[in-house]
Amino acid sequence: MQSNTTNLVGFKKNESDSSITMLVLSCFAYSTLLSVIFGYWSNINSFKRGLFAGSIIGVLVAIMTDSYLYSTSHFYNSLMPLLVDVFAAGLTVGMLGGVIGWIFGLKK
Repeated sequence: MQSNTTNLVGFKKNESDSSITMLVLSCFAYSTLLSVIFGYWSNINSFKRGLFAGSIIGVLVAIMTDSYLYSTSHFYNSLMPLLVDVFAAGLTVGMLGGVIGWIFGLKK
C-alpha cells in the first residue's frame, strides 16, 4: 500500500511527536457528530440502525475527504488507497454508529 501514496518528508509524525490528545479530540468530534444526527434528527436507537447510518456517513465523509486529497495533491498515487480508506471508514464508523445507536436504545 505504501507504493500507492507519496512519502512526503516531514508529513507523517513519528510516534513521539504524535498527539494522543488531538487523536482523542478527533474521535470525540466524530462521535458527537453521529450522536447529534442520531439523537436529534433521526431517532436512531438500535445497533442495527446505527450501524447502517454510521456506515453511510463514514463512507460519505471518506469519499469527500479522500477525493479532495486525490484531486488537489500528490498524496495518493492511485485510487486503491482511496477505495481501501472508504471501505475502512464504512466499517469503523459503522461500528461507532452501531454502538451509539445501541446506547441510545438503552435509554428507552
